[in-house]
Amino acid sequence: MQKLNNRAFTLLELSIVLVIISVVMGGAMVLFNHSIDLKQIKETQVKMAAIQKALLDYRQAFNRIPCPADATQLMDATSSNNFGIEAANNGTCTGGTPAANFSMAASTFTGNTTNTSAIVTSVSSTTGLSVGTLVSGTGIPAGAYIASIDSSTQITLDKPATATNSGITISRYSVAGGMVPTKTLGLPDDYAIDGWGRRIMYMVDVNMTAASGAVNIPVSDSSTARITVNDATGAAKTTSGVYLLLSFGKNGHGGYNRGGSSTRLANYISADSAELTNCHCDSSGAATAFSVTFVQKPATITAFDDLVVYGTRADLRSLNE
Repeated sequence: MQKLNNRAFTLLELSIVLVIISVVMGGAMVLFNHSIDLKQIKETQVKMAAIQKALLDYRQAFNRIPCPADATQLMDATSSNNFGIEAANNGTCTGGTPAANFSMAASTFTGNTTNTSAIVTSVSSTTGLSVGTLVSGTGIPAGAYIASIDSSTQITLDKPATATNSGITISRYSVAGGMVPTKTLGLPDDYAIDGWGRRIMYMVDVNMTAASGAVNIPVSDSSTARITVNDATGAAKTTSGVYLLLSFGKNGHGGYNRGGSSTRLANYISADSAELTNCHCDSSGAATAFSVTFVQKPATITAFDDLVVYGTRADLRSLNE
């Protein structure tokens, strides 16, 4: 009888030991997974910082920053395709090959122009206009931009009109988006990929990509019509961002995979409205209307894990500005 009791006691001890081992192993796995998460976040942050430095260097060299690259291109270190190459037609980043993946449709306003005069009168509205905005229209020279906003009904361009028009329709462009143009920036291909193996996205105010864009837009720029970045409460951190870098984080919702594809990734667990704002897509990963608005806020356990960094014109100042 005594032997049976000893055997039962030994089995109980073994059971307790196994439970303890399970708890310790489970905790170790949690810590291991957490360390992996931190490593992936750190890798992404380091790459984003390098991209920001490359954008500043590019601006110093060329008085502009590049258009986005096409995020659907196959990753190819031999440069036989357009992977990492900025979109054609700097100033709009659209209508060429390669082209940005996302862009805002050109918006319009009206005004009166007079041949040989740079002043545009009877402007329908200057809301959303800013110094440095490229404009086009009948009788307006190519590459003309707004040099000053004189009043709510008058602007001055940097070039005089070549025709007299009453109520002319004038077009302007704002923001385009795609992948980081690593080859254009002189960065290794891998800097286009975040810590989770997906493309790092790059949004830009197209006026900053135009020839001499950094000259046209003053360091003191405080436009309310460039890239808007909101915080967790919906308050604007900035409305005058000239570029934004975006990683879709661990869950990857709305992202593009490393190899390259036009199919965007969907994480059906993600229902965070801020994530859907950043990807400009729905819960299935399908594209919705692109806009100039993004969200930067702390990560949450259940949904939001995007990494967002941005810069204004002041962040791209040269040494003599």
